[in-house]
Amino acid sequence: MAPTAAAVGAILVLAGVGAFLDYRIDRQRLDVLKQEVRAVFRQSAPEVTQIVDPIQQLRAKIADAKKAGASLGEIHAGITALDILREISALAPASAELLVTAFNADGGQITLKGEAKSFDAVDAVKRELERSNYLKSIVIGQSSQSRQGNKVEFEMRMSVQGAS
Repeated sequence: MAPTAAAVGAILVLAGVGAFLDYRIDRQRLDVLKQEVRAVFRQSAPEVTQIVDPIQQLRAKIADAKKAGASLGEIHAGITALDILREISALAPASAELLVTAFNADGGQITLKGEAKSFDAVDAVKRELERSNYLKSIVIGQSSQSRQGNKVEFEMRMSVQGAS
């Protein structure tokens, strides 16, 4: 019985050593992965000085970037803010001397603030934008002579085609 007990004891010791070695190898892999995650985090977010949970912090940064991208990206039905700006740039007559000073897209509604050569130029911009494939119900809001007196400051509100 003694040799059997010794063999069982040796097997248990070897199993314990094997489990310990597996644990140590897994722990070393985990430490290497944690170091790599921290390195990627430092590259992606160098402004963050205190790293608590890098994966959660990166997820939060990604969510913030998605929110920012959504406000600048898709306005409605696959139409992006860049599409709208490109359309405004293409349709606005050069003679209007249009300068866009603010562009706000909120869902299917767009507010455009800018300067133009004259009140007639603002009307001409509105008429041209009414030909847009992306815009509908264009309304000129506040318009006033600029402080310099040689330009007209205006606000225009528009709806995106297909928006409710």
